[in-house]
Amino acid sequence: MRYDPNCALSLEEAIRFGKAIRDLNNDYFEDPTGGLEGARQLRRYIDMPRATNTAVINFEQLGANIHHRAFDVVLLDTTFWGGIRACIKAAGVCETFQLGVAVHSSGELGIQLATMQHLGAVLPNLTYAADAHYHHLVDDIIVGGKLAYRNGAIAVPDRAGLGISTSASRSAATSSNNTRRSIAGWAAIPMTVIPAAPIGIRWCRIRIGRIRPMSVRRRG
Repeated sequence: MRYDPNCALSLEEAIRFGKAIRDLNNDYFEDPTGGLEGARQLRRYIDMPRATNTAVINFEQLGANIHHRAFDVVLLDTTFWGGIRACIKAAGVCETFQLGVAVHSSGELGIQLATMQHLGAVLPNLTYAADAHYHHLVDDIIVGGKLAYRNGAIAVPDRAGLGISTSASRSAATSSNNTRRSIAGWAAIPMTVIPAAPIGIRWCRIRIGRIRPMSVRRRG
């Protein structure tokens, strides 16, 4: 299980909640409080790993987290870090200093999803299931529409570049506010994450009360 309150808890609330869920099968406690200092203080009371996609999104913050450990897992995101190359470099630093890495999901359409797939496919130290919001989208702006799940997996695109192309007609169709709300309507749904089956790169996210496991399988 992964509980992610998006930095909404006070330190006292995070301690109380963390102790309440400590006997569950937790991957990590994601961004329970804001910033590095809250997570550092939380370490004194909660022994489960702490993960972040907000407090460590550049190399200066990564260095600060290494020297004074606050988070144990860095959730890499190609948007926040500035691309695939920066994420790969960060993953190498994390491996050197014994920090875990996972692939974050920021509610991306197919363009960024492809960057995340390629990132995950080349990280030897990706030991956690990657986040995914993609199944909540009803359409996409890439040629052919949404990337298809087959047997619970989305194959890593294997054409040149990212392996996908944008569609002018689909992009135009999403320009209305109503369509944008429809495509991104998942944003208001409370969600958490559980590990999926160990096949290649593992992606999964669930709605509360409804399990939706997924996997992204490497090709080759």
